[in-house]
Amino acid sequence: MIAAGHRMALVLLSVASGLLHEGPEMRTDSSPPYDRSEASGLAPRAERGFSAAELLVVLALLSLALLAGSAAWNNFRRKAEVGQAARLVKTFLYRARMLSVYQGTGHFVVIDPAGKTVAIFRDSSAPTGKFNTGDVRVISEAIPPGCSLALPSVPSPLPNPLGGTDVANAWSLPFPDTSAAWGSGLRGVLATTSGTIQSGESSPQTIVSGVMVFTDGDGQTSAVGVRGQAGNVRAFELLASGWKEL
Repeated sequence: MIAAGHRMALVLLSVASGLLHEGPEMRTDSSPPYDRSEASGLAPRAERGFSAAELLVVLALLSLALLAGSAAWNNFRRKAEVGQAARLVKTFLYRARMLSVYQGTGHFVVIDPAGKTVAIFRDSSAPTGKFNTGDVRVISEAIPPGCSLALPSVPSPLPNPLGGTDVANAWSLPFPDTSAAWGSGLRGVLATTSGTIQSGESSPQTIVSGVMVFTDGDGQTSAVGVRGQAGNVRAFELLASGWKEL
């Protein structure tokens, strides 16, 4: 769409240039200047307004300015949405941890990559420590629709925002137990009453270090890093110079 707009603006400039060149030649003699409007019987310039060529030039320049602004706005919007995804997941992880500690009941943070939602469920049904259909949803929110739990095409390999080994999977934490309510599509972790963050495995383990990556598939990337022993969660955005914490 932007490319088509650029082509249209260039066409307008080309047409305007042709019209300008078809106009009367400039006077080069030393005779006194005369008012063309009087000679041709036309109204003075202030009353005539702008010529077609001049209007086309203005329209072309306005089109180029609007296209440049639209491209910059789209880039800003995509960057903001991808960053929002990381901030949202970080907020939910900290909220689940706080609820677990103060209520004395564990809480699951559940991410649905296909449905693009993140939710908190209270671990309210037996067996505890295992996500099942009896657990009560506390809150749910949509992840920005343009974002996906996926690795970007570049850079490859993707550096780890927490340091260490490069990120090889968009979900580089332990995968949840597929026999529970997680199924094969959901991702998530368990915030415990002691403040640690554990995996959703059949035998939950404290997460040493793990990363989840979000991208819009068009150059914008963010990530959430988790260190479960300390209950530490950090959000990042990927810049040309590397990861920057949000």
